[in-house]
Amino acid sequence: MKMLTITITAGSAKGQTFFVAPNSSVMIGRDEKADIRLEHDSHISRKHAIISLSEDGVAYIIDLNSTNGTLLDKYPVKGKIPIKDGDVITIGWTRMKIMVKDQ
Repeated sequence: MKMLTITITAGSAKGQTFFVAPNSSVMIGRDEKADIRLEHDSHISRKHAIISLSEDGVAYIIDLNSTNGTLLDKYPVKGKIPIKDGDVITIGWTRMKIMVKDQ
């Protein structure tokens, strides 16, 4: 079984780590209901992006039509994009490293 780990490597939440279990997702944004709440980054939309991990261990990111966009390894995210171990996601001033490992 795969587990997805999101570690914030730059930004006001630097050092925080979040986990995504198979067949679930997390919403990233400034909204108080966001699973990964980045309220101190004004370049992040209230509901900015979703990262999900399918039951079969495939991870995806979806930008939620955010104002400033989402980058995956320096490329703009358009639609549902697969992500893999070692990818870097940039949202506003916040950078996150993705790790997808067998549990």
